Amino acid sequence: MMHFVGTTAPSASLDNQYHHRVLQDLLRALQDDDLTDLTLKGADDSLVLANRFLLGARSPVLKRMLYGSFQESRQTAVSLPYEQAVLEAVVEWCSSHEISTFRVGLGRNAASARRL
Repeated sequence: MMHFVGTTAPSASLDNQYHHRVLQDLLRALQDDDLTDLTLKGADDSLVLANRFLLGARSPVLKRMLYGSFQESRQTAVSLPYEQAVLEAVVEWCSSHEISTFRVGLGRNAASARRL
């Protein structure tokens, strides 16, 4: 953390509170539809909003696809051969480390569960 001349370092408690607040703000921002910059198009013609940075940061495979030399790195809408339930599960996993949305659709689409 950067400190200015003439100031003292914050206490560990204040530093932890600051980091916690920044983390919470970032998590909220990553789940804000207004801040999405990527649309995932599913095999079932579904559209799922996502954050390119988040997907790339959480998945080495998606990082190569979205930031590498693949054509997807230059697109704002990327077609993937998965149904909406799978795409939503990937986005949810990347943003929260959970897949609660997917569990709801699991009974309706067991094939999606196997593909995930």
